Amino acid sequence: KTKIVHQANQGLAQTRNNGAAQAAGKYICYLDPDDFIEPTYLEKTLSLLESDESLGRCYSWVRWFGDADSLWETQDLDPFFLRQRTTAPSHSVIRKEAWERGKEQNGSGFLTRYDGYFEDWVFWIDMVQCGYRGQVIREPLIRYRVHKASLGATHKPGWGKMLPVLHEDRREFFYDPSYRKRLE
Repeated sequence: KTKIVHQANQGLAQTRNNGAAQAAGKYICYLDPDDFIEPTYLEKTLSLLESDESLGRCYSWVRWFGDADSLWETQDLDPFFLRQRTTAPSHSVIRKEAWERGKEQNGSGFLTRYDGYFEDWVFWIDMVQCGYRGQVIREPLIRYRVHKASLGATHKPGWGKMLPVLHEDRREFFYDPSYRKRLE
């Protein structure tokens, strides 16, 4: 049941898009090669997704390890908090139907121009705009490795330049109070 796809390096966002396009199941879950999920992660996220059709994705708190040791207490996918920062990890279990709707919303899925910066944050915004919610499991079931050579670390200096691009691309979401109210 496992399919291995070999391809040239196309960057993080496009690789995730390619994976989603190849996925034949009802759900998608991305897992970077240096990260881990606990044995009960898929069982718990799928249980929530199966019980509530309005959920587009489920995820858990994240335990950082390696060069850092801390707990990221992620939050439910709430438009208010989503305007301030990403509220969930890329390791979410995503309903394939919700992924397809998000792709229709933005024409691509994960947007390559945000590769390594905000590709997941932008996609969560697009899912909210499609009417999907996200729910967190309040226990650390994802283990995320932090190290100096990771994309998050190497791209961190560029976040300040990319944030205004994100705000301009999703201007209505970030700045229009009447639009935001309709989403909440």
